[in-house]
Amino acid sequence: MQGVEKSAAVTPPVAVPPVAPPVASPELTKAQKKAAELVMDDEAWRRGLTDDEASRRLDAALKRSDAFLARAAQTGTLTADSAYAAVDEARRVLMQGVGGTGRG
Repeated sequence: MQGVEKSAAVTPPVAVPPVAPPVASPELTKAQKKAAELVMDDEAWRRGLTDDEASRRLDAALKRSDAFLARAAQTGTLTADSAYAAVDEARRVLMQGVGGTGRG
């Protein structure tokens, strides 16, 4: 359209599947903390993003990770390795909307 500029740095919203709140357990809390630490330690995904864009994407990634772990806890499949699988879920969110390059 004429006169309308497209923003090159728009981060699309990320849908997080709904999940019923699990009963808090030490195992779930430990897995969520471990996953969050692993996600936040890897900052390579944020190159080229503004702080606001990176913050929104990180928030969505951590929600996805928490939801993944909550589902595992609800279904009785939460294991010592679940945090690593949750990190994979979070990384999918961090890399969404990036045109195949891994960057926004």
